[in-house]
Amino acid sequence: MMKTTRPHNRRAIPAVRRIVLMCCFFAVLLSGMPAAFAQNELSPFIPPLADRIKLVDPKSNDVVYPVNANNWWGLMNAQGNIILFPQFGWVDYAYDGVARAMVDGKTGYVSLNGAWYINPTYEWADRFCDSYAIVKGENGKLGFINQRGRLITPFEFDEALRFSEGYAAFRVGELCGFINVAGKVVIKPAFARVRSFPSGLALVQPPAGRARAPGA
Repeated sequence: MMKTTRPHNRRAIPAVRRIVLMCCFFAVLLSGMPAAFAQNELSPFIPPLADRIKLVDPKSNDVVYPVNANNWWGLMNAQGNIILFPQFGWVDYAYDGVARAMVDGKTGYVSLNGAWYINPTYEWADRFCDSYAIVKGENGKLGFINQRGRLITPFEFDEALRFSEGYAAFRVGELCGFINVAGKVVIKPAFARVRSFPSGLALVQPPAGRARAPGA
């Protein structure tokens, strides 16, 4: 009896499915990556089969995404092409052309071309917001850096919020206050809880025992 076969569905694979398939391919392809490829080595080791991966230069308008290949992290664009070869312990989404990346337990910021924008020296680092970022020092305290990587405050805060409208909230001990973009305290710690400035005003809560009626 003659067998009949159905014609293959030749419709284009959706972009999301194509990206998922590519990630699975990377995981298999890179499973043999040698142990000599150390996490703190920024220049990527290209295994013999890596010429099968399409590496492209990033564009200024690229929307990029983290991609994991055999527990190594890199970045790819919306078309599913790798722009930063997987070589980090962890990497974040890119904002303003830089992405947080982790190497040997330390966090820094990497450019889309693979060069360190700010070296990985922090115990933890937040993404940049309004050109400043919260970072954690070896003493476990938080401080703020600018986009040049220069500290604008010491590592002295127990908690902190991102800058909003030129001000950032912080907590030292039990009380919260605000600093400006120069790192100067403009509202001394006097509140039990605070929120960022959304439109010229910030919500605050006085410490217990010091509550006042509205307008008092």
